[in-house]
Amino acid sequence: MRICVLSANLGAYDQPVDWPALDVPIGSTVDVHRFTDENLPPRPLAMTSRLQCGIPKWWGYEMRPGYNVYAW
Repeated sequence: MRICVLSANLGAYDQPVDWPALDVPIGSTVDVHRFTDENLPPRPLAMTSRLQCGIPKWWGYEMRPGYNVYAW
């Protein structure tokens, strides 16, 4: 089973921290995808950074396809 953990910190509201090692069932993998201003550029004329954080939350399965489970 492939597990995808999505996280967003747009607008640099929070200090980035490393994710702890996650315990998963044997045969499963966990990938953590962090969206920041570097890989999801700001759109200040279209939406606030807080609203833009919803994009990977709502459509993360399309942005990072191929997983069995998605966690926000």
